[in-house]
Amino acid sequence: MKKIIFVFIVVGLVFSFSGTSFARSDKKHKKKHGPPPHALAHGYRHKHFDGVDLEFNADRSIYIVIGYNDHYFHGNNFFRIIEGAWKKSNHISGPWLEAPSDILPPGLPPLPPPPPKSSLWNFFGNKD
Repeated sequence: MKKIIFVFIVVGLVFSFSGTSFARSDKKHKKKHGPPPHALAHGYRHKHFDGVDLEFNADRSIYIVIGYNDHYFHGNNFFRIIEGAWKKSNHISGPWLEAPSDILPPGLPPLPPPPPKSSLWNFFGNKD
């Protein structure tokens, strides 16, 4: 019996001095809202530090900027079409710079076709 009591005392001392706690720590187990970054869910929204709302579109694997037509967000950049070309910016307000094709995320919609060239000859129906 003395051996069992001795074992319990030793085990108790080990746990009390080792800092091991079986109590739940609030810092480690805070509940976060929404999915983690590696498991995005369709329709998941969050606010960007620029103050705009972003909604994840799982079909395109890209965020759509709420309240802005044809504005998208991926990585650390906003994307939009200006004058028939993709432009990028770190902020929704710009400055908007040319976006090289190698950095464009695959979920962006295709560029619209360029407008037809108009001339005075096309107006009158001559093709010469």
